[in-house]
Amino acid sequence: MKQILILALILGASMSFLTKANNNETGITGIVTDIQTSDPIPFANLILKASNGNVISAVQSGVDGRFKITGLSPGMFDLEVSYTGYNTKTVQGIELKADKLKFVRVTMEAQETLEQVILSKDVILSADQIQYSSLEELSNISAPAT
Repeated sequence: MKQILILALILGASMSFLTKANNNETGITGIVTDIQTSDPIPFANLILKASNGNVISAVQSGVDGRFKITGLSPGMFDLEVSYTGYNTKTVQGIELKADKLKFVRVTMEAQETLEQVILSKDVILSADQIQYSSLEELSNISAPAT
C-alpha cells in the first residue's frame, strides 16, 4: 500500500512537470487606451513583428481594450497598434523572456479632424465648407451631383 502511494505521488509530480513544460506562457499581455481619456479602445488591431520586420502574430484587443499573445519564443519584438480615428503607434524593443508575460500599456492619440468628407463619388467637401448643425441638414446635400 505504501508503495502504491509513493508511485501515485511520483506520477502526479511528473504529470505536473510535463504540463508546465508544454505550457509556453512566453508572450505579451496588455491594454490599449485613449491617451486623453484613459478609456479602453475595443477591437484595436495589433501586429507583433520580429526585430527583422517579419509578422509573428496579429490579434485584436477585446471589448475592454485588453489583449494577450502567447506561445512566443524569447527575443525582441515590435508591436504595431492601429484603430480607425487614431494615429498608428509602434512600441519598439519589447524584450520577451522564457515563460514570462510582458505587460504593455499602449496609449493611442486621436487623429486630427478630417480635412475632407466624401459624400458620394462626385461630391467632395473640405472640412471648412461643412457648417451644418444637424444630421438632417447634412442628408439634404448627400444626393449625387448631376
